Amino acid sequence: MINGDSGTGKTFLYKLMLDKARAEKDSRFIFFNHMVPDKKYIKSEILTHKDKIFVVDDADIILDKELKSLISVNTSNQYIIFTHSIDGYTLGKKNIAVLKIKNNKGVLEYPLLQSVKDGSYMARGKGKNGKQKNEKR
Repeated sequence: MINGDSGTGKTFLYKLMLDKARAEKDSRFIFFNHMVPDKKYIKSEILTHKDKIFVVDDADIILDKELKSLISVNTSNQYIIFTHSIDGYTLGKKNIAVLKIKNNKGVLEYPLLQSVKDGSYMARGKGKNGKQKNEKR
């Protein structure tokens, strides 16, 4: 999920990905934007395909509540969604990035992974010895 204000380059990045996939004839990708025929078409594509990467631009416009729910539970595919709002999606902390412009470059930031103190987060888990470990990422 990549969200950001208008003019931050979301559609530009979408078009770059589309052009590259077409040039390389990469069939792993399926692209949707505001020009898609209708929501029934999107639903049938999601339900029909497996092991695909769906790239969706203008998600605020083309994805309704039903499609957002379907995407949230569909584990057969991966999704890259460009939007202005993350409302209506079931997402984890690693699923949300914000596209920002810094020094004339597009940068993805993961705000839910950043702690208030130092911008890092702690990955928690058990090491090989079975003891709890905290690893700074």
